[in-house]
Amino acid sequence: MQAAVFALDRWLCRQMGVYEFSDDPHCLFRIQPERLNAAVALTDGTRVPAGGRALSLHLWNEHVPRMRGRDPTLAWACRIDHAMRSSLRTLAGYLAAQPGLADIAAIFADMRVNGSPPPGEAVSVLARYGFEAVPGEVDGRGALHRLGDAIYIAMLVSVTHPLTPRSAALRMGNVRMWLSRATLERRYASGAHRLSGTASRRRVSDRHG
Repeated sequence: MQAAVFALDRWLCRQMGVYEFSDDPHCLFRIQPERLNAAVALTDGTRVPAGGRALSLHLWNEHVPRMRGRDPTLAWACRIDHAMRSSLRTLAGYLAAQPGLADIAAIFADMRVNGSPPPGEAVSVLARYGFEAVPGEVDGRGALHRLGDAIYIAMLVSVTHPLTPRSAALRMGNVRMWLSRATLERRYASGAHRLSGTASRRRVSDRHG
């Protein structure tokens, strides 16, 4: 079962253009540049037009620290917090070194949830890292797409964190959480990375100006 699920995961990543940007075994994310169907505006003034590119974060399930029981502990929460901050620092450095991603002004993560409206606690947890939900943004997936995503995620969780799905329902809803690149750099990049990223985006702006 585990081999089959991981094989499906690798195949889907290739089809979707999802890739690993770090070889750190504690990195929580893989990434996918994606064009937006609708424009988005964030609270810090960042705007991405319809058709513009943003960076999608995909949870790297195999790297998520395992819980020793069904319920999270303080020690587990600290490990997650450390891995989250480390992963965002790595992402900031990676983006600063990639001229081909200089147009990326925003990053988003799709958070699967049970039902609607979204649970405020989960949203507030990501807000601690600089993420925000965009008011009025709706889940545009069809019913079959939502069901397929829910089954796929449940399969991944079942082979990487087998204690979790015993009490968890299929998560059919989705909340998209956004992080502007400016916030990513301000909170997680070193000074050298901030200067490098700014210079890269200025060169792109000059070419198109």
